[in-house]
Parts: sequence; C-alpha cells; structure tokens
Amino acid sequence: MSQKRIPGPFENHLREAISLNKLRAPVYAKLDKNCIAVSRRLILYEHLLLEPARLFDNWARPYHLAGIALLEDLFIPMTLVPPFKSTLEPVTPKKNYAFSPKDLNFNLSYAKMIPHIENELAKLAIDSCFNCMLRHLLESMLRLSQLAPLHLAQSLDKGLHPPERLL
Repeated sequence: MSQKRIPGPFENHLREAISLNKLRAPVYAKLDKNCIAVSRRLILYEHLLLEPARLFDNWARPYHLAGIALLEDLFIPMTLVPPFKSTLEPVTPKKNYAFSPKDLNFNLSYAKMIPHIENELAKLAIDSCFNCMLRHLLESMLRLSQLAPLHLAQSLDKGLHPPERLL
C-alpha cells in the first residue's frame, strides 16, 4: 500500500495561491478583460513552480524534522490574503515604478539587505494598488532576510549543516 504524499510548506503555499487565483480570475475579468490573460499567466507560473517547490520542501525536510520551521516560517497562509474589494476608486499610478533585481545587492549580508528591501517596499507603497506580485516577492525576501540569522543559529544548535541553499 502506498502512502499519500503530504505537500510541504512551499508546495502547499503554491497550491493555496493557485486555488485563490482560480477563484478570483473570473471576478477580476468582470472588472477588466485584460485580467484574464494576467490571471492565466500567473496560475501557469504557479503550476510551473510546483516541481521546484517540492525540491525545496525536500531539502528543508531534515530541518523540519529537527524542529526548525525553515520554510514554514517563510510562507504566510493564503487565508491571510485581504478579501477582494468589489468597489475601488479609480486609480492612476502616481509614479512609474521601475524595478530590477540589480537594484538589490545580493552579495550583502541578510542584515544589510533589510534596509534596501524596505526602501524598495516604501517606493511601492506610494501606489499600493499596483505591482502587487512584486510587493509580495519583496516582502518574502524581507521576511527571509529577517529570519535567516535565526534559522542559521538553530541549525548550528541542532548540529545540522547551515541551510544556505534554502535561504
């Protein structure tokens, strides 16, 4: 008898996101027909990330078994996503925001990355209705940068190799 595989935190996060985005796609499409293509593309990319997510979940398993919530701490449940608002004042961007990963120096320590990420998030806050996925990714990077020192210390305390490829 085969055992049913339980999705890890990263895969679970993506599956929750796919479900939420499938539910919201028709609602967004009623507001703007262009949203159909955006929603489909987003869901496609989430599906494409499922296999790499399983790989990350497998890499994180020894830490999870040792009581280190490496990936569990990073992925916020999709139940905490704000509810859809059907009414919103018409909004136009106040400023054209351009971001490139080159804007962040990935050679910095986690502690030194934090102010750079916070700076980018502050720029995005000017037009909070725009660039939602970019904001989500930057917030995730910020959370990882804040938690990485704790996870590194916990892994050393438990006698595990530092989980650098996961951070």
